[in-house]
Amino acid sequence: MIKQEMEKYDINKDGFFSKDEMTYELEELENNLINDSGFGIFAFFGYPFCLLYTIILALIFHIGKKLLMPLLINHKLLN
Repeated sequence: MIKQEMEKYDINKDGFFSKDEMTYELEELENNLINDSGFGIFAFFGYPFCLLYTIILALIFHIGKKLLMPLLINHKLLN
């Protein structure tokens, strides 16, 4: 959709924008295209990273609980 809008500003239809073709509106469309791309790639990089981070933290707490609970229980029994 944004790319179709940008094609309107390509005067010589070569697929590139020269200095003569650059306008304020075209720069705004370019910024919108760049900002829109970030949300698209978040699904590929952001979600897996968050999932991996959560799994690592859960494992650390699970292992820590398994190691520390017997020590705490034994300490309470000795006192």
